[in-house]
Parts: sequence; C-alpha cells; structure tokens
Amino acid sequence: MNWAMTKRSGCKTISMLASVALTSACGGVANGASDQESTSTDEPTVSDSNVGHDEAVSAAATSNAASTKPANSCEMTSDGVRISVASSDPGAAAATSTSNFDTTVDGAVDRVGHSDFTLRTDSATWQVTVDAPGLDLGVAISPGALARVHFARSCSPLGCTNDIVVSSLDSLHGKANPAKAASGLYLAADDGAGIMKDAPFLVEHTRLSCDVDLPGGCGGTLPGLYALKFTAGASSSLLRMGETGEFALSSGTVRARNLRSFIEGYCNENVNWAHWVHDVS
Repeated sequence: MNWAMTKRSGCKTISMLASVALTSACGGVANGASDQESTSTDEPTVSDSNVGHDEAVSAAATSNAASTKPANSCEMTSDGVRISVASSDPGAAAATSTSNFDTTVDGAVDRVGHSDFTLRTDSATWQVTVDAPGLDLGVAISPGALARVHFARSCSPLGCTNDIVVSSLDSLHGKANPAKAASGLYLAADDGAGIMKDAPFLVEHTRLSCDVDLPGGCGGTLPGLYALKFTAGASSSLLRMGETGEFALSSGTVRARNLRSFIEGYCNENVNWAHWVHDVS
C-alpha cells in the first residue's frame, strides 16, 4: 500500500509518496512500550455516529463515520490537518506568519464554511482555517457562537507543530452565548503533536503489536504503529489510524479522529501525529 512520508523544512511541508509493504500480525498493545506511552490493552471502540443528533449532525456523521476496517487493523495512514489564522489587524497579521506564534482571541463567529470560519473581535476580524479529512466545521460551530480561539505554532529545524483549540464561552461583554456547546469545546486540532494546553481532554499514545518494517535505531519512543486514546474523566475512545469515534465531554459529546500516529525511528523524522476533535452535542 502507498502512504505519504512527510518531511518538513522549516514550516514548509513536502509529501513524498513511498510504497511500503506492511506485514500485519495484530493483536493488542505491544510489549516494551516506553514510559511515555500507555500500556492499555483496550481495543479501539467506535460509536455509532448517527444516533441522537439532529439532521445536520447525522448527515456529517455519515461521511465522518468510523472506518469499516477490522478492529485489529494495522493499516497506516498519513493524513494531516492544515491549520492557519489570518487577521485584519496589521500587527497581528505580521505575527501570524512567523515560525513561532501563540495567540488567544475572544469574539463572535460571523461565518462558517466547511473548513474555515470568521471570528470578529473588538479590534479585528480573524479568518480561521482548519482543513482535514472527515472534518466539517459546519457541524462543530454555528454563526453567532461566542468563542475563544487559541492558536499556537512552534517550529524547529526538524519541523513545525500547529495546534488550535476553539472553546465555547458562556458570555462575552455581558451577552450570553446563543450557540453554546454542551461539551464546552467547539473544536480542537493538532498536527505534529504540539502541546494543546487548553484542550479539556488527554491524548495518549498506545503502541500496537503490528509487525511492520520500521527501522528504528535512534532511541526515544519505540518505532511502530500507535493508537490514540482520547480521555475526559471516565469517558474515553481508543482509535487506530483513520478511525473516528465519540466520547463524553462535560455535559456533551465530542467526535474524534486519528489522522496519523506512527514512529518510523529516523533521528531526523517529524513527529508523525495528527488528530481533530469537535462537538456533536
């Protein structure tokens, strides 16, 4: 099967397709995971995405539904999420193009598209883009919603991480939020395993017992294929690459997707992790 091995130079991403034969012999979690990784033996659990939501959410659930591959699949995916912000304020606009940028803004959502939305603050208009397979922002957030957007980009010689958390505000300037999310979260997305300090859930990496030819030899996290375990309180969802599932968050429900989660073992490789989570309450 073909998969994209992503290499970055600065903050520029270049995809190089490589044909790799994967010999799969899957079970639970592999032995020998490092201290940084979960050693859970849970198999991925995927919720029925079409139950208990309105028509718009149900329609999106059809396209976002969990993969039909078997629960013990060792399939590798290399999807990512494109995250960017732009501002009408000249000073902020210049900062958004730098290699290390971190900002938090509060405002009202003015327009929502499939992969972008507009946020109006007291001093500027922000264009926010979050584009990824299976993600429809029209399900996650509605026009008129009062939101806090935290965007962070961090770059090193080995690549960049981009992260965004869009939280639901109770009110802004004395006005109640007319489209409050029961989960408290409209959207969160990560490309590159950055630190999502505002995310109201945990993401753990769980190494799978898949027999794949990944070189290793550089120390640190063990090479291999991983699942992502999303946890909030007593609720969790364990997802292999390409899978979508749901878990309870606060008083609502969120949907998560594992876009990619593997370690090749090269000393100069990127962090090959990406996911998104959004409200479906």
